[in-house]
Amino acid sequence: MDDILKRIYERHHGNTSGFSRHYLLLYTLVLGLEAKKVLEFGSGFSSIVILEALRHTGGRLISTDMRPVSNTGMSPEEIAEHPEWTYLEGNSLTTIPVLKETGFDLVLHDGSHEWRVVLRDLKRIIPRMKQDGLILVHDTHHRGKNFHLLLATQFALLGVRHEKVTLPYGYGLTITRIKGDRGHGRVSTTWEKAK
Repeated sequence: MDDILKRIYERHHGNTSGFSRHYLLLYTLVLGLEAKKVLEFGSGFSSIVILEALRHTGGRLISTDMRPVSNTGMSPEEIAEHPEWTYLEGNSLTTIPVLKETGFDLVLHDGSHEWRVVLRDLKRIIPRMKQDGLILVHDTHHRGKNFHLLLATQFALLGVRHEKVTLPYGYGLTITRIKGDRGHGRVSTTWEKAK
């Protein structure tokens, strides 16, 4: 088993963060979509997971976080090994409006527990999604704390053709597939079962 896959597996079973039970799923989604453009609100071990999957798809990751890139747990040498990664340090209020990228295959929002921030970010990103692209929002089913993030996803998606499911473990992960054509292409995969 590759070292990084072993690290993902260990994190999955280590329960060291609320996202622990979702790392394997995140890897599989990025890989399965054959994602070329991924946007991440908040960084950390999820950045490492996404970058590993993108190594196989030839895709790029853009992360925005108020914390410095060193927060990801990667060494400066590891960071230098990823020219396909753009790290925007700052509040999404300032980083997203200047971001010119469109056509996202997958977006992960795990950067805020404030529902108004998540709502604002989603409203800015949904128009930039590919058809059949996925938006993942973490902490939507948090035991003990109601951050109203599920409500934020509902408001952001008003008038948008979509399908949605919330996984009730690991503090909740809401996965939304954007069904409508936003003018940025469609998620396209080439995978076929080996004969």
